[in-house]
Amino acid sequence: MWGILKQHLQGDQSALNFSRTRRFDQFTKEELLHLAGKAALPRKLVLDTARETVGLFMDRWSSEKAHLPMSRHIVKVIDNHLKTLPIIGEATS
Repeated sequence: MWGILKQHLQGDQSALNFSRTRRFDQFTKEELLHLAGKAALPRKLVLDTARETVGLFMDRWSSEKAHLPMSRHIVKVIDNHLKTLPIIGEATS
């Protein structure tokens, strides 16, 4: 599992562009709105869905990470990675 996780987090980029960037640290509300425009989706729907998704993920991650079959090191790597994602802070504020 560590090899797969490390591969996905290494370089701080996703395999594909979100809309204009692959960089996790540039995955912002602005990037989501740009993607919504390209896909001709309602901006409010996209933002509401992002807020709900981030909120649900963070709630579940917080309550379940200690019970998942992974080492403390992996949990720490994921926690540290989450801190670098602007969309997390933007969606929960």
